[in-house]
Amino acid sequence: MLYLIFVIIFIVTKFELQMLYLIFVIIVVLSSCAGSKKTIQQLFDESNYAIAYNVATKDANNKTNYEVFVKPNLSTKAYNITNNADVAWTYLANDTTIYFISDRDTCYRCFFLYKTGKQSNPIKISNLQLEDSWMDIKNNNKMIVSGRIGKTLRYQLFEINLKDGSYSQRTFDTTAYFRDPIYYGPNRIATVYKSNKRDTSIWDEVYQMNNTFNTRSLQQLTYYPLVQRTSQNKFGYTAGAIKPRTASSLAYISKHDGQHYIYEFNERIFRKNISKKLFPFAAGWFSFSKDGKWLVYDAPNANESEYHIYLYHIKTKQTLQITDNTYKYHQAPVFVLIPTPIK
Repeated sequence: MLYLIFVIIFIVTKFELQMLYLIFVIIVVLSSCAGSKKTIQQLFDESNYAIAYNVATKDANNKTNYEVFVKPNLSTKAYNITNNADVAWTYLANDTTIYFISDRDTCYRCFFLYKTGKQSNPIKISNLQLEDSWMDIKNNNKMIVSGRIGKTLRYQLFEINLKDGSYSQRTFDTTAYFRDPIYYGPNRIATVYKSNKRDTSIWDEVYQMNNTFNTRSLQQLTYYPLVQRTSQNKFGYTAGAIKPRTASSLAYISKHDGQHYIYEFNERIFRKNISKKLFPFAAGWFSFSKDGKWLVYDAPNANESEYHIYLYHIKTKQTLQITDNTYKYHQAPVFVLIPTPIK
């Protein structure tokens, strides 16, 4: 009997020692993992991205204009790639090419489409005059834009052939306006749409239509809450700056409780007319990286006297301000693949 008791004590003791050893090993491994967690700078330096964004600067006559800057990595100072006494503003980068609108060599705020070329020589793509709007690209050869012809035909959708600059008008409803269009899924278009551009009681919302641009197929996707139609949200987007998120969802900015946030519309909950806040923090114009790992966005300080660019790693939830105080206004960032073709 005594022998049996000793055996039991031995087994239990041995088991406890094994458990203690196992717990010790787990603690060591977890501590090691915690200690080796990469910073957002390390993670971004391992990526293949640079970031382009727009900066308000002063020209030689002390007049404010806008330039496009590129930050090749987080430890290198951003540099000016447009460097011209015009208004230049990027809304899109595709792989290593940055597209931007500019009023160089024409009337003030008469925008045309350019792309970055070698040795900092921008290339004009098309003679179609553009509205000040986001745009999108498909198959590296076709771009959807909000454009205009003359003073009367405004905010209509066009497609530009990027190979030869030719363009085709796709919508013809001159009482309405279309802006911030994207290619959505395999055979649809999404756009911010307002059925009567002069009616202030109608709010901008995101709509989709088929890729034949038949406006009879227009379908409303977002519904700005009535409770948010207050004075603190008057100067802001009810819906704008649309970006594809997945094949069945898109993201956009919307102003709620006095601040802009990024929201997601998902087809799976479409019938409930619900858009969900995608991130808990306030954010303005934004872009996702092509691999879906990164978000870059602009955001103001408390009194909106400055706007800065922030980088966010979606998996680790790390955030970093990447612009300094050399300039006050940095806005509408986009990801561009390295190497950039402009330096």
